[in-house]
Amino acid sequence: MINKPKTFGQPTSTITAWRFVMVMTVVFWGLTQGYGQDPQYSQYYNAAVYHNPAFAGTSTPQRLSVNYRAQWPGLPAPYINYSAAFDFCFQKTGTSFGLIATQDVAGISKFRMTSAGLLIGQKVKLNKDITASFGVQVSYDTRDIGSASLIFPDQVTKDGLIAATAEPKRAGSTSYVNTSIGGLVFGRDWWAGLSIHNFNQPSLDPLGGKAGILYPRTTLIGGLRFPLQDDRYLKPHQQGDAIMPSIMYRSQGSAAQIDLGVTAELNSFVFGLYTRGLPFLNNIRGVFTQDAIIGMVGVRTNDIRLAYSYDYNSASYLSEFQGAHEISLQIGFNLKRYLKYRNGPCPGM
Repeated sequence: MINKPKTFGQPTSTITAWRFVMVMTVVFWGLTQGYGQDPQYSQYYNAAVYHNPAFAGTSTPQRLSVNYRAQWPGLPAPYINYSAAFDFCFQKTGTSFGLIATQDVAGISKFRMTSAGLLIGQKVKLNKDITASFGVQVSYDTRDIGSASLIFPDQVTKDGLIAATAEPKRAGSTSYVNTSIGGLVFGRDWWAGLSIHNFNQPSLDPLGGKAGILYPRTTLIGGLRFPLQDDRYLKPHQQGDAIMPSIMYRSQGSAAQIDLGVTAELNSFVFGLYTRGLPFLNNIRGVFTQDAIIGMVGVRTNDIRLAYSYDYNSASYLSEFQGAHEISLQIGFNLKRYLKYRNGPCPGM
């Protein structure tokens, strides 16, 4: 099965044969990976709730987070991912609630993943300096392969015309309930968390068969905050200038990935430099795991953070596809200004 092209004919002179093969290889790889791995964000620190439900309610009393990612814009149609979340905390009890919605569209393949979920969390003060947070996410997910755009072999004639197919009609999408759990421990200048997504391992065969299950995704995330000034007397939602190294490790099925880098918050600006993978470590195929270097720039106020980042593909076999663009926006609210931060915000979030 192949996807329905917009036009028929020979490739243009600007697209060499090897490039065409590379494009189709990457598209096929993206499709197969889409069944077993979840979308990702390079700005993982600006998509905290997406990576761990325990982050719900750990920032300002109410927070809106929006993320957008366009991966491999050098392809005829890039891989696009959207995510939006709203979370809030009842300060007197430390109980958090939230909503999260995501959608991932896999380029010209028309493979689409959509998710809408509910977040529930609880913060517990361990002592005057350390807080623990626990979270659960329950979502309703749909995966659609875009069966209307597929072409079967018997539809193509010798003249290149498309005829009706004799293939039986099959469902092109599947829906299921998905659950995720997470835990987080943080102080004023550090944080560490663990989450497991796809905890119930739902089945995800979009054609109605038994293709398998969606593997759990385990995520470890942590970081430190080194203030550049004495900020002990700032209000909880006000954080001064600081340098913040952070790290995230993800594992799903046979795939594993590590992201690490440094964020600098200076006055009204935010800068960052990160790497995905380590050049001195090999994956299960004996290939270096490093595939991107990420640069980020943004602006911030006490309540708003807007950032843009670009993934530069350090792997030579991906350089043709022009990395990835990513935008994140976080808006903090305090609809009842008289409420105090019962357990304090998580640093850097």
